[in-house]
Amino acid sequence: NTQHNWKQVVNGPAVTAVSGTITMPSVTAGSYRVEWWDPYATTNPIILTQTVVSNGTLVLSLPSALASDLGIKIFRIQ
Repeated sequence: NTQHNWKQVVNGPAVTAVSGTITMPSVTAGSYRVEWWDPYATTNPIILTQTVVSNGTLVLSLPSALASDLGIKIFRIQ
């Protein structure tokens, strides 16, 4: 979320949550394991683990509306 920056977090106004998708072109066809991480969580930082398939493009939907930062790990499994 581009609105989530140190100045806005400190001075306001509150960051508006956004939804959407991430599209990654030129990804080798196959299955991928995707882990969404909450970098602020001290316990259980993984929000969601899913398997997605690429046919040359990998399209990922955000697991929830995003008001702050979110990390992602992508592993090719096939």
